[in-house]
Amino acid sequence: MNITDVKTQIKNKKIQPYYIFAGEEIEIQRIYINKIAEVLGYTVVRADCIADVWSSIITPTLFDEPCVYVVRDDKDLMQNDILQTQIEKNNLNGNIIINLITTVDKRTKWYKANSDKIVLFEHLSTEMLKKYCQREIALNNANCERLIAICENDYSRLLLEIAKIKSFITFLPECDCNKNL
Repeated sequence: MNITDVKTQIKNKKIQPYYIFAGEEIEIQRIYINKIAEVLGYTVVRADCIADVWSSIITPTLFDEPCVYVVRDDKDLMQNDILQTQIEKNNLNGNIIINLITTVDKRTKWYKANSDKIVLFEHLSTEMLKKYCQREIALNNANCERLIAICENDYSRLLLEIAKIKSFITFLPECDCNKNL
């Protein structure tokens, strides 16, 4: 599955009960998680492992609202066949589970079995990041590309550096950020 598939599912409000988000681009993963929760009107609940929240997922109480449960690198969720069967039967009582994985090996049997649930979030291209950067702050192309290179095409790092530049400009308005160094 790719990011555009998830975007279409969000737009059509046809969200799957289980996603696996993998890759380095954490900020974009966070944006998609929040958008899924916003569209469904759910709350995002982060947990260390699925075992911490599993009882809330399969046996909700009278006042429990469905949630988007987010776990990071939960090996039990990836390797437990009983959990996988429950999830595949869509027996989550309206809840959504998102497992964030730092790295994924495309050669494994697990990857091949779950490829329809795995969404890879890789770093954006320099051109795409340049558009986002110039939307936030008025930088010329050379300085924008330099900033993106310093941030190693990481969107979350780029946003942090843009925030620093904005606060710098606020305190020193006579400073020119487009001056070549």
